[in-house]
Amino acid sequence: MTRYWFLAAVLVVGCSESDDPSGNGGTDMSGGNSGPVDTGSRDMAGGPADSGMGATDMGGGGDFYVPVEPTNERGPGRVNGCCAHRVGLAVGSDGEARMVGSRRRSGRTSLWFGTRSGGMWTDEEVSEAPSISPPGELTAMALGPDDSPHILYIDSVGPNFVLHYARRAGDSWEGSPVADDALIGNGFADFDIAVGGDGTVHVVFFDEGTLSARYARWNGTAFDVSEIEAPADGDQLGEFARIALADDGTLHVSYLAQVSGTPVLRHAEGPAPWTVEDVPGMGKGVHGTILVDESVVHIVSTDLRSMRARGIYWSRREGTSWTETEIDPEAAIVEMDAALDPMGRVHVAPSVSFGAAGRFFYYYPTASGSYDNFRSSAPPGDAPESVAIIMNAMGIPRIAVPNGFLVFE
Repeated sequence: MTRYWFLAAVLVVGCSESDDPSGNGGTDMSGGNSGPVDTGSRDMAGGPADSGMGATDMGGGGDFYVPVEPTNERGPGRVNGCCAHRVGLAVGSDGEARMVGSRRRSGRTSLWFGTRSGGMWTDEEVSEAPSISPPGELTAMALGPDDSPHILYIDSVGPNFVLHYARRAGDSWEGSPVADDALIGNGFADFDIAVGGDGTVHVVFFDEGTLSARYARWNGTAFDVSEIEAPADGDQLGEFARIALADDGTLHVSYLAQVSGTPVLRHAEGPAPWTVEDVPGMGKGVHGTILVDESVVHIVSTDLRSMRARGIYWSRREGTSWTETEIDPEAAIVEMDAALDPMGRVHVAPSVSFGAAGRFFYYYPTASGSYDNFRSSAPPGDAPESVAIIMNAMGIPRIAVPNGFLVFE
């Protein structure tokens, strides 16, 4: 098995395993990554920042959001003790957020699930169920049509890490492996989950054993697993696999493909059979996010330059043609997530910092059609290299890091 590890120097990040739940960290190291400049909540071209909800009517395209310094609710992740290098975040039919992550305390790693209601968080231990394997630090989550949580995570047993699935069963939790024959890496977030309107669970992941992108569908008792695309000799397909489900039930998957040593952003539409295409542009699928708005496909990802994941690029397919927007060509990315506002515009929450106390950044569209960025004035908590973003009905973001939940209004 050969996997390209030239990203390891930038993507493998450390964190403290302290049991201190305060979320206080060390030194802000974002400046060393040559990331975007600190813009604060400055006025945008076309109008001043609104002192209330933060949305200003710029004309010619709807309301444009100008961020203000957020309130940190310090959600369920604040008792983490350690990293949760990838938190899962989703919004329910009630408009409230749900979050999942892992915590390590007193030598024990467990999986937690949190629910927000009226600005307050409650959380529960998922790992107490006997069928839930000890988790690693990578998680993902989607909600079913009844708001039931469906969780993906890697185990912490190693060296052959296995991808696991956890779901509610009445008042308790139960879990099962997705594919016993698959090898899942412990350093990258190479899997994702979506749930259809009929409750069907769909999973995509990168199998390091076969170097292929694979798809799994829950049949009610286990997963039926198949390949999206088999690699040619010397190639590998499926790193940073992400999935989105269109209203008509069509699945859309994005991932990084290494073809003859060249990184390529690839989009697959399916299933049965899968239609696969290369997406032109600078974005290569690294730390990617895929979103579907009616028939429009959006992929936000980074490039690979100078041994780094660098730049933020938004690829958009309407009909059969792809266009790309360069959001920031120089940001050095550690992790990233994106969401669509009600106008179909992409908002991006990257982490551009190493270490336990770096600030987070948030990129938002302006009236001119370009992007501006906001940098927090204070660290949001431990391990901001993990980040997830959702939008409320007004197009105002909520951003989650392992030890905080940031509310902008």
